[in-house]
Amino acid sequence: MSDEWQFPPTRWTWVGQSAEPQGETSNQAMAAFCERYWKPLYAFARRSTSHPEDAEDLTQGFFAHLLEKGLLAKADPDRGKLRSYLLIAFKRYMQHQWKKDSAQKRGGDHTHVSWENLEEFNGYEPQASESETPEHAFERSWAVMILSRAQDKLRQEEIARGHEVEFQLLEPSISGVGDDAEDASSKELAAALGVSDVAVRQKIRRLRIRFGEKLREEVAETLNTRDKETIDEEIRILIEALRV
Repeated sequence: MSDEWQFPPTRWTWVGQSAEPQGETSNQAMAAFCERYWKPLYAFARRSTSHPEDAEDLTQGFFAHLLEKGLLAKADPDRGKLRSYLLIAFKRYMQHQWKKDSAQKRGGDHTHVSWENLEEFNGYEPQASESETPEHAFERSWAVMILSRAQDKLRQEEIARGHEVEFQLLEPSISGVGDDAEDASSKELAAALGVSDVAVRQKIRRLRIRFGEKLREEVAETLNTRDKETIDEEIRILIEALRV
């Protein structure tokens, strides 16, 4: 992959725009910010509470809290990862909420945050084992989010190249490990695509390489860095979070 690939707007760019005074740009940035990070934070809250409704209230309330207290304006990419900043801030918010005598009411007097783009999260329940800690639920959901974003970008790229049907057939093989994963279905895929086994394996390898590049881009955007070692370490952490 070329060292000259360009960054799209980074997650820290969204943070800065979200912290600006209310306006179209800040509202759009906040909507994108909420959509991107709702699931990992909800996963943490869900493992910390008994009821889905409480976890939803805490998550939605936290985003409003970020705006009310201007916490996004205080976020500094030089002081650590966005993931760590959000989790620490969310833990403090939850502890504060739990100390209140009365239960949090929906709606309230919070700063308005639009949830119109979050319909897909209605009824969302993170998959977790009974022994999973809230912290690991957050890390795992974050990892799934990052990998899903990378795969979505690869999918859109292949569709733009006119390879939608081919990608649909090959997509399950992208996350396979080793030649055995390829051998198991290469003949069926070759027959479906009308190409040789060798051609199928080449296509899968190309997609895996492109997926790796998309993943590195996604991680780089989140960390706001091009440092290879930093990106490699973050990818290692993401993969480790999925191994439970």
